[in-house]
Amino acid sequence: MADLQLRDVDWVSGAVVVHGKGGRIDTLPLPVDVGTALADYLQHARPPKIKAKEMFIRVRAPFRGLTPTSVTYIVARLAETAGIGTVYGHRLRHTAASKVLNAGASMEEVAQFLRHASTETSMIYAKTDMTRLAGLARPWPQMEALP
Repeated sequence: MADLQLRDVDWVSGAVVVHGKGGRIDTLPLPVDVGTALADYLQHARPPKIKAKEMFIRVRAPFRGLTPTSVTYIVARLAETAGIGTVYGHRLRHTAASKVLNAGASMEEVAQFLRHASTETSMIYAKTDMTRLAGLARPWPQMEALP
């Protein structure tokens, strides 16, 4: 979302346009809490009088849009500050995918959530809870003792 632009948010219909890899463009619903947070950021936190088209702007000069790399470093720095070690964007995607899958979503739903074209790609991200898998396993066949 580092490359989210001001024009990507349709405040009237409550939607946001997300640009992805390979030129993929999706229009997704804008949840009320996210819209509220964005509006608050635009009114109170975004550096004032900036003409940049990007939604998210650096807080220090030079005031320009954030890049995906800058978001990665921000997340990593905040994770270090929180004492949880270094966390990068892919770890966030892995964690989100695993949580969605372990909450009972299908792999197809995880793929849709991550905006992947196929479930095979999502399988890399989504690690399944072993206790959930145990519930699917069939019991091992038992052999009867020989006389």
